[in-house]
Amino acid sequence: MTNILKSAPLCILTLLPAAFASAGTLSAPASIAAAAPAAFLGAPRPCLCLGSYAGSTEEPFSVNLTAGYDSTFFCRGMDMGDDLWSATATVDWNINENLVWTVSNRYLNVDETNFEENHLYTGLFYKVGILSIGPSFRWYHNFTGGMLQDAYDLGLQTVVKAGPVNVSGGYYYETETEGHYFELGLAAPIRITDRFSLVPAAEISYTDGWMMPGMEGWNTVSLRLSAPIKLTNVLTLIPWIGANLPLEALDAHQDDKFVGGVALSATF
Repeated sequence: MTNILKSAPLCILTLLPAAFASAGTLSAPASIAAAAPAAFLGAPRPCLCLGSYAGSTEEPFSVNLTAGYDSTFFCRGMDMGDDLWSATATVDWNINENLVWTVSNRYLNVDETNFEENHLYTGLFYKVGILSIGPSFRWYHNFTGGMLQDAYDLGLQTVVKAGPVNVSGGYYYETETEGHYFELGLAAPIRITDRFSLVPAAEISYTDGWMMPGMEGWNTVSLRLSAPIKLTNVLTLIPWIGANLPLEALDAHQDDKFVGGVALSATF
């Protein structure tokens, strides 16, 4: 993998220059699998590098606090460095049986690259039958510095529960670079016992200049296998392993990579 990706100061890649100009395309996927437990539980979430989700419980309000470690931080397929530490707080408001409002904040720090960023996310999801769909907004703030100190994207997310499989999709528009990003994912939670599950998940994505003007194409395939362990009625431990497989847009800049991590989640 080239140093340009490893040293990029933003999840949103503040460097947009010559190193990628010759590539012509850059794509990325995101949405179902990462260290955030919500994804493993099959709920909507904005992107692999975030932990937001919608509708975690049947209570009117719920709060989720998650701390996690990832061996590598991938932001929509792009390798941003090794040893990611993150903390996420999410509040869900089940307005009625069909409408859920989610607000989430995630702080992250990457040891290898000294990359530091905060993500603020909100989404409003309408649930009817097997379908959840709704708009989302995300603000990225980069503490490290670079060409883009702040970035914003507007999204439309959906999850369909097709029997034992959760199918998720998303479209995102980034306002600063006017780029577009698409994702499609599958997750299939398998209940082993009352306190232990396995969740295989896969995702593919496509980009059209999202945070990277001029880059267009298929980005990566992301594979995950998580094993949520319910420690108590509040605490869940989530170890996981996975792989990030770059496609045409990223293939010239980074290699296939096996990854893993663990998260501890508390839901109230």
